[in-house]
Amino acid sequence: MSPFWTLVLLVVLVLGKFRFLWKPGGQTFPFFRRPLVFGHRGSPRYAPENTLEAYRAALERGADGVEIDVIATRDGEIICSHNFDLERETDGSGFIDESLYADLLPVKTGVTRPHLVPTGLNTLKEVLAALPANVPVNIEVKSWRMLDLQTGMRVARLIRRGQVRQPVLVSSFNPLVVAGVKLVDRNISTGLILEELKWLWTVHWIHPDALHPTAELVTPELIRFAHDRGVRLHVWTVNTRPAMKRLLEWGVDGIFTDVPDLRPDSSSHAA
Repeated sequence: MSPFWTLVLLVVLVLGKFRFLWKPGGQTFPFFRRPLVFGHRGSPRYAPENTLEAYRAALERGADGVEIDVIATRDGEIICSHNFDLERETDGSGFIDESLYADLLPVKTGVTRPHLVPTGLNTLKEVLAALPANVPVNIEVKSWRMLDLQTGMRVARLIRRGQVRQPVLVSSFNPLVVAGVKLVDRNISTGLILEELKWLWTVHWIHPDALHPTAELVTPELIRFAHDRGVRLHVWTVNTRPAMKRLLEWGVDGIFTDVPDLRPDSSSHAA
């Protein structure tokens, strides 16, 4: 065989192994030991979403862990927020990713919800320092575009440097963010968020440890697809007790909810 065809064969074998014989890299992390109920953005019915108050409210109401949305500022501070724009939830204006951290210090969030007490924006470091070390944390990286990778890289480096005490998983709708986190450290647990099944094929190339489909996508077949590949399945956003109960009976590994106090008894804190 000529050197050229030998090289072609080697490339095919390597790609085939990468595509068909992979295993998730973060499965030994304690994050995955039991079915989990996550406070989605904390518990936004009781405190402004994505604030320390909301995360504490979720844990007080029965959540095992919390889901934190994050966006990096222009000068690299990681802010807990679902929205890039400030107008939707805060008394500020402009965009978080175009702002300096110092400019966000006076901003109050929760101002659009009359029943909530507005509070300041939190950084990811502030939240992680305040949460107990045994609380599983799902950090969802927000991105504008497919190549908007800076927030994911900053989060991954924070974890790699040992600055996160909690069991942690990094998730994103953007498969390139998930792949980038694994490139920084393949031992970081990752999750691919799915709003449509058309992105399911990327699982074989970015090798997430978990799939996070919207509840409308979940079927026993999708659960089997994930579990056959050693991938966990966490479902969002589930806000009724019957739906939680059915999904847990089907065998999902976790649920994101705005109302963790509705968790059924079957999802209790057994290891």
